[in-house]
Amino acid sequence: MASPVLLLILFCTKQTYAAENRTVPDTDDKEMESKFAQYSLPYGVLGAISHLLTYYVILCHYYCRCPTMPWRYLEKHSINMCLVVIASIVSITIAIVTLTRMRETPALVVLAALQVVLSLIMDALSVQRYFQKQQGLVRSTVLWGAILYGVSYASIYAMAQVSKSKRLQGRWDPLSVTLVVIICGSGALAFGSFISWVKGGCRQDPVTLHILAVAGLANSCANFLAGDYAVAVLTGNTIGIPSDAVSKLYYAYWVFERVPFFTF
Repeated sequence: MASPVLLLILFCTKQTYAAENRTVPDTDDKEMESKFAQYSLPYGVLGAISHLLTYYVILCHYYCRCPTMPWRYLEKHSINMCLVVIASIVSITIAIVTLTRMRETPALVVLAALQVVLSLIMDALSVQRYFQKQQGLVRSTVLWGAILYGVSYASIYAMAQVSKSKRLQGRWDPLSVTLVVIICGSGALAFGSFISWVKGGCRQDPVTLHILAVAGLANSCANFLAGDYAVAVLTGNTIGIPSDAVSKLYYAYWVFERVPFFTF
């Protein structure tokens, strides 16, 4: 779980592919572009905005707060449940459709699967908050973040699958370095607070839980942003504007993923 492992993985991946590239030709970037043209989930700038909003909603629900008015606690309205269930069915269906279309491209399968997991966790957290009497941050809600924290590291595998692209090889600009620093720093902080929490008997310690919740979410979000960044570089589509073939699914997913933002 410790984020410093990420640096070792990236280093080993780079060395492995450097050795492979002596005998194996580089991945055809145009071919990758054609594959991503069928990818109907957000990436690039639009993907980054989508993920930042999603993690903001998760953070608010962590503390049982209304995303549009974070100074207020969430109220137990049945309409919240209905909206979340409808949005969940639509967004997860679109993600699964994308996953099946991309089944021959491992990197895209992983990225699509991560979107499914992210949607499921956000929705599960919303449902839990509906039935939970206690307000504020509690242990049971933080555990959802622990799952997301671990699962999001699968994005490293996805990046390794496409790292032979000429556009990604040796690319260390300020943004990529910043993301690696955030991933390593927040991951180490989350891991340390988790160990401290376990050693303390997993009690309802406010300080430790706050650190674990915020650092864990920051780490997971940075992993998803790294995926958005890599796909944008790989496709040359910085904004993340979809192709005409998948634009309806793309924007439908983007819109329905925003529904939990309006829970109250």
